Amino acid sequence: MNEKRRVSKQDSGRELASSSATAALVGAAAGLAGGCAMSLFSWLWAKLSASPSEPLSYGSEEWDTASKVAKTCAKRISGRNLSLGETKTAAAVVHYAIAGATGVLYAMALQTGMFKPRWSGAFFGVGMWLVGNELLLPALGVIKRKDYDTTQRANALGEHLAFGLTANLICRQLLPGPAKTE
Repeated sequence: MNEKRRVSKQDSGRELASSSATAALVGAAAGLAGGCAMSLFSWLWAKLSASPSEPLSYGSEEWDTASKVAKTCAKRISGRNLSLGETKTAAAVVHYAIAGATGVLYAMALQTGMFKPRWSGAFFGVGMWLVGNELLLPALGVIKRKDYDTTQRANALGEHLAFGLTANLICRQLLPGPAKTE
């Protein structure tokens, strides 16, 4: 009986590791797709509002944040400044790395049942915008609230909403277990 209990615990551990690995892979894919959805949202926003296009179809807040992080990292690693072309590439890497990592966190939370799947993507996206863009990034000095008008801030909110809805859609389709319910 003791042997049977030990095997059962080992099997549970393997299932948990497999489930976590699956959630991480699905979350990374969902986050990358969410990053694409953010860019698509900003591209559509720029087209519909007849405003000048932002670099790489990013909203101004997203571009400023990603490019500033990219420039800072490059300066610390290589000791030199990036050209505009290098900045665009490095900012895209930063944007998608953060999107992928955030997608993993979201999928893990869904997998553990922390979130109810139906509308959690929308709430997660709005929460990312509120905590990140409105609180954390200004507090860290990465962006300044006064540099962005209401339209730019609404664009940033829309980008994050697009991220959350896209990540949720993918996670609900691909994750087993609690993410499939509701």
